[in-house]
Amino acid sequence: MSRALFRRTNKPNQSLYTCGEIPHVCFKWPGGLSLSRVMKTRIIILTAGIVLSQLGISAGTSSENSAAGDLAAAKSLAFGGVGVAGLMSEGERNLRAVLEWPDASQQLQAALPHATPAGTLYILVGLRRCDRAAYQKVFDSLARPNDDVEVVRGCMISKEPFRQLLSQIQDGRFDDYLSRPPR
Repeated sequence: MSRALFRRTNKPNQSLYTCGEIPHVCFKWPGGLSLSRVMKTRIIILTAGIVLSQLGISAGTSSENSAAGDLAAAKSLAFGGVGVAGLMSEGERNLRAVLEWPDASQQLQAALPHATPAGTLYILVGLRRCDRAAYQKVFDSLARPNDDVEVVRGCMISKEPFRQLLSQIQDGRFDDYLSRPPR
């Protein structure tokens, strides 16, 4: 393998390089950077900027949709500290995230048709918190299946009837959890 030879031409800011048998001209920028190196750097920076800006835009949009979608897909209902460490459940975290949006009521209502029974209960708790009129409208028109829903309370996991949990939401038993600071 032959080494690249550096030869100066008699023109200022221009150098002739030979790589093997193929000579090519490369212009020099102040500071000794070659045009090809400058162009490569600019292309890399431009490409990285475009990619990062696209990821930033889509990450904001998808995180909102993801929280509402994840809430609707919840497999269990859990408020307060759960597990041995007493951490906030993913469902409660998603509900809190959705409730921070200015259009929380619309997002919750849009997620309702695709929600699991546990997701439906989370959505009802959220609507009760942010839009009582929408909550009452959904509550009155909601089908009341006989399904059992997995409920996590502390370290205990149990199955409770959907209708019983719906009654607890109507009585406001879950309202206090969202008033507390997140853990």
